[in-house]
This record gives sequence, structure tokens and C-alpha cells, in this order.
Amino acid sequence: MEDINLEQLLSQTPSTYFQNGFLDEAGKPRPELTGMNAFAVATQLEYAQTSLDELGLTLESLKQILPMGTGDPSQRFAGAVNEALALVRQVAKIDNNIMLGGWLRSCASFVKADADIAAFLQHAKAVMLQYAALLAVKRPPAAPEANP
Repeated sequence: MEDINLEQLLSQTPSTYFQNGFLDEAGKPRPELTGMNAFAVATQLEYAQTSLDELGLTLESLKQILPMGTGDPSQRFAGAVNEALALVRQVAKIDNNIMLGGWLRSCASFVKADADIAAFLQHAKAVMLQYAALLAVKRPPAAPEANP
């Protein structure tokens, strides 16, 4: 296995890892989307100082909003991304992290079918798990204070 460096992780974009779509020849989500591609996105989110809370709230909002939409999957996904970002901005009273918003909007152009949405949600869950693990390793919990 080839070593991968920070520059390579930061250079991964939806246009590079979704170029072959979300699904493999058998119609199953491509495994790399929940592996190295998810780790690359997690690394980019960490580099952009995305809050783990904002990521979790945004992805959960997206997951909840998606089933309410109708019509073309690509337009439905793009609309749900915008609604999720707006909801988080309003509820959390924050400006959306530019990397997070950009990543989600970039992913929208690759959604062509409902199966792509399901595969994206698996990818997003893997990103969340990878990001939580990355932050835990980089920022271990503080030692408990000693009682006098």
C-alpha cells in the first residue's frame, strides 16, 4: 500500500472521488467512499477547523430533510443541502463552515439517482466517524483536575 501525505488528502475533491459515480458495477456503494475518501474529507474538515457539532447537526439535518423532497434526485439533494445549511445557521446561530458547505454543494452535482443519495449518506456517516476519530487522536481529552 502506498503512503499518502497531507497534500494528497487535501487535494481530494468530489470531482476526483465521485468521477466514477457512487456505485460500483454491481450497483453497490463503492467501498473507497467509506474508507480513504471519507478520511480525506475528514482531514479537510479538520484543516478548515470545522466544528464536530456543526458537522453532525448538518448531516443529521440533511438526512431528515431529504425524504421530504420530491422530484429529480439531483435537485432534491441540492435543495436539501441548502435547507440543512440554513437550518444549522439559524438554530446554532453560526456562519456555516465554508469547507463543509462547499463540500456538500460539490457533492450535489454527482447525485443522479436515489441510490446515489443512499450511497452519499453512507459516505457522510463514514466522514463523521472518521472526523470524530481524527479529532480524538489530535485533541485527546484534558486530564481531570486534581482535587486539593
